[in-house]
Amino acid sequence: MHRVRLFTFTTTIFTLLQLLALTSTATQKTIDAEFIGYKPQIVIGESAEFKVYAENLTIQSAEVSPPEGITIQDIKEIGPDPKYAATQKKGVKTWAIRISADLSAKPGERSITLVSPKGRSKPQTIRVTSHVPKISDLKVISTSSTNVEIDVEFAAFDETGDIKPDELPSYLVMLQCGQNGLFIASTAKKVTLTDKRNSIVQVTSSHFNSTASGNCLFRIRITDKEGNESNDLETTVTFKR
Repeated sequence: MHRVRLFTFTTTIFTLLQLLALTSTATQKTIDAEFIGYKPQIVIGESAEFKVYAENLTIQSAEVSPPEGITIQDIKEIGPDPKYAATQKKGVKTWAIRISADLSAKPGERSITLVSPKGRSKPQTIRVTSHVPKISDLKVISTSSTNVEIDVEFAAFDETGDIKPDELPSYLVMLQCGQNGLFIASTAKKVTLTDKRNSIVQVTSSHFNSTASGNCLFRIRITDKEGNESNDLETTVTFKR
Protein backbone atom coordinates (compact mmCIF):
# COMPACT_ATOMS: atom_id res chain seq x y z
CA MET A 1 0.00 0.00 0.00
CA HIS A 2 2.77 2.43 0.92
CA ARG A 3 4.55 1.66 -2.32
CA VAL A 4 1.46 2.50 -4.36
CA ARG A 5 0.97 5.81 -2.53
CA LEU A 6 4.64 6.71 -3.00
CA PHE A 7 4.42 5.91 -6.70
CA THR A 8 1.25 8.01 -7.08
CA PHE A 9 2.82 10.93 -5.19
CA THR A 10 5.99 10.78 -7.30
CA THR A 11 4.00 10.61 -10.53
CA THR A 12 1.94 13.64 -9.49
CA ILE A 13 5.04 15.71 -8.72
CA PHE A 14 6.63 14.71 -12.03
CA THR A 15 3.46 15.69 -13.91
CA LEU A 16 3.35 19.08 -12.17
CA LEU A 17 6.97 19.75 -13.05
CA GLN A 18 6.24 18.92 -16.69
CA LEU A 19 3.29 21.33 -16.70
CA LEU A 20 5.40 24.07 -15.14
CA ALA A 21 8.11 23.57 -17.74
CA LEU A 22 5.60 23.70 -20.58
CA THR A 23 3.97 26.82 -19.12
CA SER A 24 7.36 28.53 -18.76
CA THR A 25 8.26 27.71 -22.37
CA ALA A 26 4.89 28.88 -23.66
CA THR A 27 5.04 32.21 -21.82
CA GLN A 28 8.66 32.95 -22.72
CA LYS A 29 8.78 35.99 -25.00
CA THR A 30 10.54 36.22 -28.34
CA ILE A 31 12.89 39.19 -28.53
CA ASP A 32 13.10 41.16 -31.77
CA ALA A 33 16.86 41.23 -32.34
CA GLU A 34 18.04 41.88 -35.88
CA PHE A 35 21.42 41.53 -37.52
CA ILE A 36 22.90 44.71 -38.94
CA GLY A 37 23.89 44.48 -42.58
CA TYR A 38 23.94 41.34 -44.68
CA LYS A 39 23.52 37.67 -43.80
CA PRO A 40 26.38 36.64 -41.46
CA GLN A 41 28.98 34.23 -42.79
CA ILE A 42 32.13 32.65 -41.36
CA VAL A 43 35.08 31.29 -43.32
CA ILE A 44 36.36 27.95 -42.01
CA GLY A 45 39.52 28.50 -39.96
CA GLU A 46 38.66 32.14 -39.29
CA SER A 47 36.40 34.25 -37.08
CA ALA A 48 33.86 36.93 -37.89
CA GLU A 49 32.07 39.63 -35.90
CA PHE A 50 28.34 40.17 -36.29
CA LYS A 51 26.30 43.08 -34.97
CA VAL A 52 22.72 42.89 -33.73
CA TYR A 53 20.41 45.53 -32.34
CA ALA A 54 17.08 45.80 -30.54
CA GLU A 55 15.35 48.09 -28.09
CA ASN A 56 16.73 47.65 -24.54
CA LEU A 57 18.59 44.54 -25.67
CA THR A 58 20.76 42.53 -23.27
CA ILE A 59 22.43 39.38 -24.63
CA GLN A 60 23.44 36.70 -22.12
CA SER A 61 24.53 34.02 -24.59
CA ALA A 62 24.21 32.77 -28.16
CA GLU A 63 23.44 29.27 -29.36
CA VAL A 64 24.45 27.91 -32.78
CA SER A 65 22.77 24.83 -34.22
CA PRO A 66 24.33 22.52 -35.18
CA PRO A 67 27.22 23.58 -32.92
CA GLU A 68 29.99 21.31 -34.23
CA GLY A 69 33.15 23.25 -35.05
CA ILE A 70 31.69 26.60 -33.95
CA THR A 71 32.84 28.69 -30.97
CA ILE A 72 31.24 31.82 -29.54
CA GLN A 73 34.35 33.85 -28.73
CA ASP A 74 32.93 37.10 -27.39
CA ILE A 75 29.66 38.95 -26.78
CA LYS A 76 29.79 42.63 -25.86
CA GLU A 77 27.65 45.75 -26.00
CA ILE A 78 29.00 48.48 -28.26
CA GLY A 79 27.97 51.95 -29.32
CA PRO A 80 25.65 52.49 -32.29
CA ASP A 81 27.20 51.93 -35.71
CA PRO A 82 27.69 55.42 -37.20
CA LYS A 83 26.24 54.19 -40.51
CA TYR A 84 22.92 53.33 -38.83
CA ALA A 85 22.87 55.56 -35.73
CA ALA A 86 20.80 58.28 -37.39
CA THR A 87 17.97 55.87 -38.17
CA GLN A 88 17.89 53.96 -34.87
CA LYS A 89 15.29 54.75 -32.22
CA LYS A 90 16.19 55.95 -28.75
CA GLY A 91 16.86 53.07 -26.37
CA VAL A 92 18.13 50.73 -29.07
CA LYS A 93 21.26 48.84 -28.01
CA THR A 94 23.84 47.34 -30.36
CA TRP A 95 25.85 44.21 -29.54
CA ALA A 96 28.84 42.59 -31.26
CA ILE A 97 29.15 38.81 -31.37
CA ARG A 98 32.41 37.21 -32.51
CA ILE A 99 32.14 33.62 -33.74
CA SER A 100 34.85 31.32 -35.08
CA ALA A 101 34.72 28.20 -37.24
CA ASP A 102 37.56 25.74 -36.71
CA LEU A 103 39.03 23.50 -39.41
CA SER A 104 36.62 20.68 -38.55
CA ALA A 105 33.53 22.80 -39.28
CA LYS A 106 31.50 21.71 -42.28
CA PRO A 107 30.29 24.32 -44.79
CA GLY A 108 26.59 25.12 -44.98
CA GLU A 109 23.88 27.12 -43.28
CA ARG A 110 23.25 27.04 -39.53
CA SER A 111 21.00 28.91 -37.14
CA ILE A 112 21.93 31.20 -34.28
CA THR A 113 19.60 32.08 -31.40
CA LEU A 114 20.28 34.90 -28.95
CA VAL A 115 19.36 34.46 -25.28
CA SER A 116 18.42 37.41 -23.06
CA PRO A 117 16.68 37.86 -19.68
CA LYS A 118 13.51 38.78 -21.57
CA GLY A 119 13.47 35.70 -23.80
CA ARG A 120 15.04 34.23 -26.91
CA SER A 121 15.33 35.60 -30.42
CA LYS A 122 13.98 33.92 -33.50
CA PRO A 123 16.68 31.73 -35.08
CA GLN A 124 18.72 33.65 -37.62
CA THR A 125 20.66 32.06 -40.47
CA ILE A 126 24.44 32.16 -40.58
CA ARG A 127 26.62 30.63 -43.28
CA VAL A 128 29.82 28.63 -42.82
CA THR A 129 31.91 28.53 -45.98
CA SER A 130 35.32 27.48 -47.23
CA HIS A 131 35.97 30.78 -49.01
CA VAL A 132 34.47 34.13 -49.98
CA PRO A 133 35.12 36.37 -52.97
CA LYS A 134 37.14 39.51 -52.27
CA ILE A 135 36.68 42.80 -54.09
CA SER A 136 38.87 45.91 -54.09
CA ASP A 137 39.89 49.06 -55.98
CA LEU A 138 36.40 50.47 -56.54
CA LYS A 139 36.36 53.21 -59.17
CA VAL A 140 33.43 55.34 -60.33
CA ILE A 141 33.46 55.58 -64.13
CA SER A 142 30.42 57.83 -64.64
CA THR A 143 27.23 59.02 -62.94
CA SER A 144 23.91 60.54 -63.93
CA SER A 145 21.37 62.12 -61.58
CA THR A 146 18.59 61.25 -64.04
CA ASN A 147 17.25 57.86 -62.93
CA VAL A 148 20.30 57.58 -60.65
CA GLU A 149 22.69 55.76 -62.96
CA ILE A 150 26.18 54.79 -61.79
CA ASP A 151 28.91 52.94 -63.70
CA VAL A 152 31.67 51.46 -61.55
CA GLU A 153 34.65 49.17 -61.93
CA PHE A 154 36.47 47.03 -59.35
CA ALA A 155 38.86 44.11 -59.00
CA ALA A 156 37.54 40.70 -57.87
CA PHE A 157 39.39 37.66 -56.50
CA ASP A 158 37.78 34.22 -56.05
CA GLU A 159 39.78 31.12 -55.10
CA THR A 160 37.50 28.81 -57.08
CA GLY A 161 37.40 31.04 -60.17
CA ASP A 162 33.62 31.49 -60.08
CA ILE A 163 33.74 35.07 -61.34
CA LYS A 164 34.24 34.99 -65.07
CA PRO A 165 32.51 36.23 -68.24
CA ASP A 166 30.15 33.25 -68.52
CA GLU A 167 29.44 32.90 -64.74
CA LEU A 168 28.70 36.42 -63.58
CA PRO A 169 28.16 37.12 -59.88
CA SER A 170 25.05 38.79 -58.50
CA TYR A 171 25.24 42.20 -56.84
CA LEU A 172 23.76 44.04 -53.90
CA VAL A 173 24.09 47.81 -54.13
CA MET A 174 22.92 50.54 -51.78
CA LEU A 175 22.89 54.27 -52.35
CA GLN A 176 22.47 56.54 -49.33
CA CYS A 177 21.88 60.26 -49.73
CA GLY A 178 21.62 61.89 -46.29
CA GLN A 179 19.54 59.65 -44.00
CA ASN A 180 17.70 57.98 -46.85
CA GLY A 181 19.06 54.73 -48.25
CA LEU A 182 17.74 52.65 -51.13
CA PHE A 183 18.78 49.42 -52.78
CA ILE A 184 19.21 49.80 -56.52
CA ALA A 185 19.28 47.31 -59.37
CA SER A 186 22.67 46.37 -60.78
CA THR A 187 23.82 44.43 -63.82
CA ALA A 188 27.28 43.38 -64.95
CA LYS A 189 28.40 45.00 -68.17
CA LYS A 190 31.68 43.20 -68.51
CA VAL A 191 34.01 40.81 -66.67
CA THR A 192 37.62 40.67 -67.85
CA LEU A 193 39.84 37.87 -66.53
CA THR A 194 43.43 38.73 -65.62
CA ASP A 195 44.06 35.10 -64.58
CA LYS A 196 41.98 32.13 -63.35
CA ARG A 197 41.21 33.71 -59.96
CA ASN A 198 41.36 37.44 -60.65
CA SER A 199 39.12 39.63 -62.77
CA ILE A 200 38.09 43.21 -63.44
CA VAL A 201 34.32 43.74 -63.16
CA GLN A 202 32.31 46.61 -64.64
CA VAL A 203 28.84 47.17 -63.20
CA THR A 204 25.98 49.52 -64.09
CA SER A 205 23.55 50.42 -61.28
CA SER A 206 20.31 52.30 -61.79
CA HIS A 207 17.09 53.24 -60.01
CA PHE A 208 14.39 54.40 -62.40
CA ASN A 209 12.08 57.36 -61.77
CA SER A 210 14.36 58.78 -59.11
CA THR A 211 16.84 61.61 -58.87
CA ALA A 212 19.76 62.31 -56.58
CA SER A 213 21.90 65.35 -55.90
CA GLY A 214 24.98 66.20 -53.90
CA ASN A 215 27.25 63.67 -52.21
CA CYS A 216 25.85 60.16 -51.69
CA LEU A 217 27.36 56.99 -50.22
CA PHE A 218 27.59 54.14 -52.74
CA ARG A 219 28.09 50.62 -51.35
CA ILE A 220 28.41 47.34 -53.26
CA ARG A 221 29.08 43.66 -52.60
CA ILE A 222 28.90 40.59 -54.82
CA THR A 223 27.77 36.98 -54.40
CA ASP A 224 29.35 34.06 -56.25
CA LYS A 225 27.40 31.14 -57.72
CA GLU A 226 27.69 29.17 -54.44
CA GLY A 227 26.01 31.95 -52.46
CA ASN A 228 29.19 33.23 -50.78
CA GLU A 229 29.15 36.99 -50.26
CA SER A 230 32.14 39.28 -50.64
CA ASN A 231 33.29 42.15 -48.47
CA ASP A 232 31.72 45.61 -48.91
CA LEU A 233 33.25 48.37 -50.98
CA GLU A 234 32.03 51.92 -50.66
CA THR A 235 32.81 55.34 -52.03
CA THR A 236 31.29 58.81 -52.25
CA VAL A 237 29.40 59.56 -55.46
CA THR A 238 28.63 63.18 -56.38
CA PHE A 239 25.54 63.93 -58.46
CA LYS A 240 25.29 67.31 -60.15
CA ARG A 241 21.93 68.68 -61.26
